[in-house]
Amino acid sequence: MRGLLGKATAPKPKNFKGTLHRLWQYFGHERKLLSFILLLIIVDAGVTLTAPYLIGHSIDAMSSNGLAGMGIVNFKLLKILIIVLLVAYVTDAVLVFLQGWLMAGVSQRIVASLRRSLFGKLQKLPVSYFDARSMGKL
Repeated sequence: MRGLLGKATAPKPKNFKGTLHRLWQYFGHERKLLSFILLLIIVDAGVTLTAPYLIGHSIDAMSSNGLAGMGIVNFKLLKILIIVLLVAYVTDAVLVFLQGWLMAGVSQRIVASLRRSLFGKLQKLPVSYFDARSMGKL
């Protein structure tokens, strides 16, 4: 099959739902961990969104009490906001690291499962199947 630019494109599965169902079976033992990773992603999105909010309040703390341009800065509030912002950035970094680390493990186990399944299938095929097909077609 050729795409718009003349490049080869992958054929679409004939039974998309069936293909998704079979792939979902390979996720069987990893579903709880995948749900936990999804939770980490949602929490990380919330933590990431707090940074601009805290920065806005930090800017407001530098011109507190409506005395903008008067050089009055609320240093106590500014110090608290900077500490909270630092905690938010560290939390974000830890969550991103955990997501990557856990996803790497999950994906490696799923790929290993797929490979074992494929190898088992190839072991069950008769020799005549391999004789009738070239190596690249397998």
